[in-house]
Amino acid sequence: STSNWNNTTWNHDFPIYSGSHQGEWDVCADCHVQPNNFAIFECIFCHEHNQNDMDDEHQGVSGYVYQSSACYSCHPDGEEHPFNPFEKLDRVR
Repeated sequence: STSNWNNTTWNHDFPIYSGSHQGEWDVCADCHVQPNNFAIFECIFCHEHNQNDMDDEHQGVSGYVYQSSACYSCHPDGEEHPFNPFEKLDRVR
């Protein structure tokens, strides 16, 4: 249904059914804050990550901003990843 995760039939890109995010939501509106546009979502409303802590943790991360779309672009699987400033250089070598 479009009001909860039970019996949904669409492919959801974010891993809501597994890992640390499994069972965290009851209704779509918990993350999708604009009911007419499910492409818009929020991560930072629910997480315990306040902006000061996240700013500190992401010091030196190029392009970091405290916005849900930015969180998703770096964490599409919903998992924390260690920051490696040389990652792009390693791929070029």
